[in-house]
Formats: sequence, C-alpha cells, structure tokens
Amino acid sequence: MHIVFINPVAVIGGAERVFLACIQAVRAEFPDARLTALLLAYGPLEERVRELGVDCLVHPMPATYAKMGDTQFRKTNKIFMLLKLAGTAALKIPGGYRYFRKLSRTLKDLRPTLVHSHGLKSHFLAALACPKKTNILWHIHDYYSQRPLMVKILKRVVKNVSVAIAISESVSRDVTSVFPDLPVHVVYNCVDQFTFCPVGCSYDLPGLVGIPEKESALIRIGIVATYANWKGQDLFLQAIARLKSRNAKFYAYIVGGAIYSTPGSQFTREELVQKAATLGVSDKVGFVSFQSNSAAVYRALDIVVHASTRPEPFGLTIIEAMACARPVVISRAGGAAELFTDGIDALGFEPNSADDLAEKLSNLIENKGLRSKLAEAALKTVLQNFSSSRFGYNIRVVYTNLLSERS
Repeated sequence: MHIVFINPVAVIGGAERVFLACIQAVRAEFPDARLTALLLAYGPLEERVRELGVDCLVHPMPATYAKMGDTQFRKTNKIFMLLKLAGTAALKIPGGYRYFRKLSRTLKDLRPTLVHSHGLKSHFLAALACPKKTNILWHIHDYYSQRPLMVKILKRVVKNVSVAIAISESVSRDVTSVFPDLPVHVVYNCVDQFTFCPVGCSYDLPGLVGIPEKESALIRIGIVATYANWKGQDLFLQAIARLKSRNAKFYAYIVGGAIYSTPGSQFTREELVQKAATLGVSDKVGFVSFQSNSAAVYRALDIVVHASTRPEPFGLTIIEAMACARPVVISRAGGAAELFTDGIDALGFEPNSADDLAEKLSNLIENKGLRSKLAEAALKTVLQNFSSSRFGYNIRVVYTNLLSERS
C-alpha cells in the first residue's frame, strides 16, 4: 500500500502540525505501507517530514497560483470575484498547464493506493491530477461555505473524491452543506502528549518596556496563532486595554506570524504594533515570532487565550495549551466549543466580546485556585479525547473502510 500526503504550504502552522500527525499516525497504524509527502512549496515542513523518515517531494506552485484565493474578495460582488480569479489564472495559463502536467506525471509515477490531501489547493490538484480510480481523501480543516469561489472550483472535481475527514462536527455539517454527496467522517485533531505536556523547558519570554525586573512574577497571558485576520489578535489587544484600565497585574504576549501567500488575509506585525500603540498598551504587550518549540511557549504562559473572531473549525492551540496544563480562555463558537466544558476544564467567552474576554481574564488573574483547577481538568480532557493513539485509531477506521469498499 502506498499513501501520498499532499500539502500546499510548507511553513508550519496548526494545519501543518495536523499534517505531520497524520503521517505519524498512518505509519504507526500501517507499518508496512509506503509513505510519501508531496509538498507544493519549499519550507521547514519539508525538513520535519524527512525527520520522520518519510520520502518527501516538493513541486512548488507558481507564485500566481499560490496567491490565488477568495479571502480578499469576501465582501465584493460575486461576479467581480469570478472575473478577478479567472483573470489572475489567465495571466499564467502556459506556466499553470506545465505545472499541472508535471504534477500529473509525478502522481502517475508514484502509483498511490490513496492520496490524502490537506488544504484547498491540494484538494483541487489531487482531484484533478491523480490517475483515474485513485482513492482520494480530502482532510478538511476549514468552513468551505465561507469560501464561495473555491467551492465553485472544487464542485467541478468533487466527483473524483472518495471520502472526506472533517476536524469537528461543526466542520462536518458545513462540508455536507456544500458537498451533500461527499461521505464525511469526523476525526478530531490530536496532541502529541510527549511533546505537549506540563513538564519540560519553558521559553524565555522577553521583558516588556517599562516593566521593572522585580515585577517579573506578574501573570503572563498569551495568544499563540498565525496572523490570519480572524484569529483575534486585535480583539485580544482590546481586552488587554480593558485589563490595563482595571490595574490588573499581568504581561501580555502575541506569539505568531504571517505564513500565508494570499493577500488581504492576515495582519502584519507592524499593524498589530500600531493597534497596541493606538490602544495605549504598548507597555503591556510583547511580540514573539513563531517558535518551533511551541510547547515551551505554552509552559511559559500562565493563561492562554483563543480569541478567534469567526467560528473556529477546531482550534489546535486550545488542546495544545490544555495538554501543557494551562488554563485556556476560549471563544465559544464553531468547533472550538466542542473541545471543552465551560467552567470545568476551560473558560468560554462570548465571541467578539472584548468586555467578556477581559472579564474572564480578570477572574483568572485574581484566582490562582481557579487557574489550577482548570489546568488539572484540561490535562485529563486531552488525554481522554485528543490523544495520538485515539487519532491514529480513527484514521485507521476511515482508511480501512474506504479501501475495503473499493477493493
């Protein structure tokens, strides 16, 4: 059996950590299978794949196609969006055709038993370029009903797809709404509990301007996420401003960076620094770039915040922080709401409410006992519901059912 995994980007964010977890799970569940990763961009993900002992091929997409997407057109007229996307594609048709032919030849030569794709562009290319009768699995990490252009494109090829995995019940319902004939299985993401655990090194968070060294014991609050403009860094800063006005004793950190090529879909650090200055919290907020050892970052924080301003398909940072036994404050919407029990193993707040977020943070800052209670329960929840072994078992069930039906 030969499994080919495809991913469109090679900078490591949450979806890429799931991509790596899939490879590890399949290797554990199917030790005799041949595994190959096919990446559509150069970057650190390639090295991580090779460290797992898995063959890795890189076929970088032409820059024009890597930047194509509908995020930046979400509020514009649909006809304009279609013309814009079609026009962008038309600029590079010769190069795009050559790229497609190269990808098709590679997939033909690999002769995969199953192609397991992650990401919209990978889904499209897998469904279009794979040899006929190839088993194709789309691993869906997002709400596609919010991506009208890409849905129109994917509907042209979805008939070639065998099955989909959705990362939450919320995402599963969304997939069914746009692809009603596509079989969907829910497989929650997992945490590597040997990496994300309470014991281990902690990242040395930088001091903040104007904060005396003697105050280094202040509560450290952080948001760890890409700079996608719906991840809520701006909402986080608004809540921090409210905490500052209450004279709460804390530091705040924004950890992450911009990783995507699609224009208009993310903040820059400069924009967030300016927002902090406008809100008058520059002296309370530090910025930390992406860290390869994100577990060490979680362990350096006393409270972790998930602040997405749109429903979160899952929220990997939530269960990673919980696995490190950290109290987490979570935007109560989408798949994220499926991961915790409010008041038991985390605190939820009203989505898009800086006031409610500030209130929950204030409670945690002032209540060490509550922080400890949530942290202990959070770790138990992760070990029970989001372990690597449970994830691997669920992937195996999907693979086995698919291949037995197609044999």
